[in-house]
This record gives sequence, C-alpha cells and structure tokens, in this order.
Amino acid sequence: MTNKPTKRAGGVFLAPPALVVGGYALWCLAQASSLTAPTLSSRTPAASRGTLHLASFQQDEPKNVSPRPVRSLTIDSVSLTSPDEKTAVGIWNIPDGGGHMAIYDLATGKKRFQARTEGGFLGGDYIEGVAFAPDSKSFMTGWGGSTVRNWDAATGQVIAEFKLPLTRPVHLLAISPDGKTFVTGDTFGSVQLWNCATGKEIRSFAGHKGLLGAGAFSPDGTTLATCGDDHTARLWNVVTGKLRFTLQGHKDMVYCLAFSHDGKILATGSKDKQIKLWDTQTGREYGTLSGHKDGVYSLAFSATDHWLASGSMDGSAGLWQVDVGRLEKTFKVEYGGAYFTAFLAGDTRLAVANQSTLTLWPLTLSKHP
Repeated sequence: MTNKPTKRAGGVFLAPPALVVGGYALWCLAQASSLTAPTLSSRTPAASRGTLHLASFQQDEPKNVSPRPVRSLTIDSVSLTSPDEKTAVGIWNIPDGGGHMAIYDLATGKKRFQARTEGGFLGGDYIEGVAFAPDSKSFMTGWGGSTVRNWDAATGQVIAEFKLPLTRPVHLLAISPDGKTFVTGDTFGSVQLWNCATGKEIRSFAGHKGLLGAGAFSPDGTTLATCGDDHTARLWNVVTGKLRFTLQGHKDMVYCLAFSHDGKILATGSKDKQIKLWDTQTGREYGTLSGHKDGVYSLAFSATDHWLASGSMDGSAGLWQVDVGRLEKTFKVEYGGAYFTAFLAGDTRLAVANQSTLTLWPLTLSKHP
C-alpha cells in the first residue's frame, strides 16, 4: 500500500472507519514442532480498552532489536498457554515414536504431567491440535487419528474421550468462548462443530480445499475463522454454518490467525511471509505487514489491540504497532523458528517459544489516547 496515513493531534494516525476495541483476546497458536500443526486459540480478559484507527500504511525499519529476556524455561515444546496464564501445554510428534503431550507450570517451567500415544507417528497415531476451555480448568487435544481427549489441566487426567466419526485425522481444534462446543478440522479441508458434553456433531462447514492451518471463534462465539493450504481464510456463521466471507490475498498457505478483542479485525499469517489485517464485518483487507523473511506461524494481539506479535520460521518474533503498520521491535529466536507468541502479565511480557525454550521478554508498550 502506498498512501501514508495522516498524522493528527496526539500523534495518532487516523483514517475511517474508527474501531472501538475491547472484550476478549483470542490467541492463535502455531506449530509445536516441525512435525505438528498450527493449533488453536483461547481467550483472556482484556487489561484495558481503547480506540483503534486503521490506516493505509508502510513499514519502517524496527527501532530496537532483542532486549534482554526476563527469563527462559527449558521445555519440550509449548503450543498454548491457558487464559489464566498459569499453565502451558506442549504437543510434539516423533517419527515412529508417537505423539507426546506435557503440562507445565508457567511460572516455574516445572512439568506437571506427560503422556504419549500408543503407536508411531507414521502409523497415524500422533497428536494435532490443542485448545483450552475458557475457565482454564481443562483443555482438549487431538489424540491419534479421529479421537479427541478432554484433559484436566491441573492433574492431567482424562475427563472425556470422543471417538469422532471422521475418515481423516483431527488436525486442528478450537473451543467456543462459552465452552459448550468445539471445532475440528482435518487434512482435506473438512470442518465440523461438536457438542463438548456429548461429542455429537452439530454441523459442518464446507469450502476449504486441502490441509487446514488454524481456526478460532470470534469473542462473541457467532463467527468461526479458519485458514489453510488453499491460500485463503474464511469466516463462517456458527449458527447456520454458512460462509460469510472468503478472505483472498495471500499467495501461499495461511498458517495462523487471530481475532481482535471485539472481533472486528482478523489478522492472518502465511507461508508467503506476509501478515494481513481484515475487516470481519465486510471482508475487506485493511493492509499488509511485511518484514519477516520466512513463513509466519503465530500471531497474538495485545490486550488493547494496538500491538500485534508475530512468530516466524525466520528465527524471529516481531512486535508491530497496528495503527501505523510499523515493525517496532524484533526478538531473536535461536535454534529454529518462533512457533508460539503471546502477550502475558498485562502486556508487560512477550512469551516466545521455539522447539525447546519458552522465553519471556520484557515489554514497555507506549500508551495510546
């Protein structure tokens, strides 16, 4: 995009429409290892609210690079942190070694529980997808093929197991904001909505072709966003199952996505190295964030939605100022890509994980009027 935004009083870049952002945060999570798929999101109360003005923008060079981290935790993998920020879950798969899942205390990095599937990865017995319930007390994972397990986050005990009538393995998972339903997607573009209590199918969403990358519910639970190998993201009416918008513009597989707090903005990240912002009310593209040198695997909005964190296979995480589309900071990730990013502790920490380490970086984000 070539038009520069107009700068007005208070240093805010303004352009219609003005969007009031608040409510809940949905974190889209990414691959736990090179063998696992981008996984799903949960929600957290917003620490504060504000007004976000989106404009056409260009990217500048980042001002700061990699401040000193607060601390690093050596772990097997991290795919998701709980909404209450007390628990982390990791999933990873080993060829002919099965799927592995572990629960960690996020404050200490101590492993509370670990489990693995019975068979080998090449036999289809692997783990894909993880999603926390809104109350942080439980989470779901795909568990080898078409099985979904619901786990107690404190003890690691299996609360329920659903053997879903699917012909292909579960590849992604998302739990609705009210905790009553969950969504699965597979390697051929099939998406289904299920009852959390019974495991019974409610409806399906037909349209994607090929491998699904990620999915998330809007904060009010009325819209489902999905993305995948067909280079698109899609917005669905959860109640009717009808397609609302097909978001086209990426040039390769769309790996991850994240809703803004009020659900009016969707961010998508792709193998084409780009991040795009979309108006979920019209399907219109707001703009593109360029700067990563490899695929974008994870996205997370700050509590105010003025900031967006991105993780990439280029070995870095980026911190973007959304209203002007500027890359403000980059965080170097050693030994692989940034598969997971999340704002924690009231936006004073940025969590970034590669395949073996979760690093917490200090943040001091500027205030917006």
